[in-house]
Amino acid sequence: MSNIAQIQSIQSNKAVVRSFFEQLLNHKDTSILPSIVSADFKGPEGESGFNGFMESLTPLLTSFPNIHYEIKSIIAEGNNVFVQWTWTGTQATPYRGISEIGKTISNDGMGLFHLTNGKIDQAQVQTDRLGFLQSLGTVTTPIGGGQNALTFIDKFHVPAAGIQEFEERVRHNRAILRALPGFIRDEAYAHTDDQGDMTCITVAIWKDQASIDQAKKCVQEAYQKEGFNMPAMLSRLGITMERGIYKASGDL
Repeated sequence: MSNIAQIQSIQSNKAVVRSFFEQLLNHKDTSILPSIVSADFKGPEGESGFNGFMESLTPLLTSFPNIHYEIKSIIAEGNNVFVQWTWTGTQATPYRGISEIGKTISNDGMGLFHLTNGKIDQAQVQTDRLGFLQSLGTVTTPIGGGQNALTFIDKFHVPAAGIQEFEERVRHNRAILRALPGFIRDEAYAHTDDQGDMTCITVAIWKDQASIDQAKKCVQEAYQKEGFNMPAMLSRLGITMERGIYKASGDL
């Protein structure tokens, strides 16, 4: 395949996935299913084709009829399209036994879609399930995350020329982390000096050490799928980093 054909294929794949969010999810236009979903698609509960594709979506779309997805990032390479999103909706009917009628919530998620011949035939999706349940009032988490909670803090010094690329990667990484088990909450702080360079501190609170270990593994797997090399990016942009894991101390 020529470079031009590859670029056209990648752009076409992005358009298919974008149609899934904008036409099917936001406008409930299921008539586009034959044009975006492969008959070979296998759903998480074993259904194939269109039914398999919609089996986990239908309960959500039914319970939140005004649900709206906002694409935060969409990246395509080869036959894969990676998407990060936030959706907002008001619950109108019970969702899997949870009845918080009239409550409006937002939730983050990300997905890796694989396409063959211009149609989605595989999808790996991760959402902030804990945040979803907390928003519906079915799960509560102490502000500090519990006695075993740990705080993961990174401090970056970013030269002015690399700020935009760095900020895009931070947003991307935070979306990945928020969808992982054991994640409690995160924050990011930035300061720009007189030379235009930036100091950025990211703070992520995790349930325990096991959650951090699992998160590291999941992030590395995501990097491999993307073909992304974090140390190489930091070196290329001249970014320095300090990292540490901290536990709250009641003695200070």
